Amino acid sequence: MVVPNSFEESDLSRSKVVGIDALGLTIINFNPNGTNSEIEPQTKSSFKLFFRRGADVKLRLGFLKRRHTEGQIPPSPPRVRPSPEEAMQWAESFQNLMSSKYGQCLFKAFLRREFSHENIEFWVAVEQYRKVRHRKLQAKAQKIVEEFVVSHSPREVNLDLPIKDNLIQITRLSQPDYTTFDQAQKRIQGILEADAYVRFLQSDLYLELVHPDKYSMTSGSPKKSSSESPRHTKSK
Repeated sequence: MVVPNSFEESDLSRSKVVGIDALGLTIINFNPNGTNSEIEPQTKSSFKLFFRRGADVKLRLGFLKRRHTEGQIPPSPPRVRPSPEEAMQWAESFQNLMSSKYGQCLFKAFLRREFSHENIEFWVAVEQYRKVRHRKLQAKAQKIVEEFVVSHSPREVNLDLPIKDNLIQITRLSQPDYTTFDQAQKRIQGILEADAYVRFLQSDLYLELVHPDKYSMTSGSPKKSSSESPRHTKSK
């Protein structure tokens, strides 16, 4: 502890904080003969100012810590626009699209626009499931089943009845492992690849990235070149 210049270290060794008054601290001197008395007003005032400043600093640090931990903004989608060459690789396979953070966010946005995003959310949830610690598998598996698998769940996906029953049974018996959702995810990925993925590659969201010179960045509609403008012919 840093000692203020207005009183000596011996004052600290013979003093003790025994209470708090209206202004801050009450400091008592302990004498060897057993009689106690308050220290001098000037020293007492310096001691109060010292602790008051320390409390103020502690309060400020606590406020900043709360702002850092409680006021954290959730991570936003990546803002780095991919190059046309990178975007073209998404058309090579569904895995290439999903391995790109930008591509995955764009595909999700495309599906939300069509109100059919539950399949991709299930696919992503299974990917995250494989990364959790083993002791948390049961809770994570139960959450996925309740949200996507059971009938009339909030975001029920289109799974065959045997697959659904198997997942429900596994989670009820508390026997999930890292391969529990493999078959279900493969089924949903097949549905996405056959329909939504193909439509996404034909959408303006994707084509704007692959052909930025042909698409307007503001309207999302193809630009018309001078050669494509209609020709006016004279009427005979």
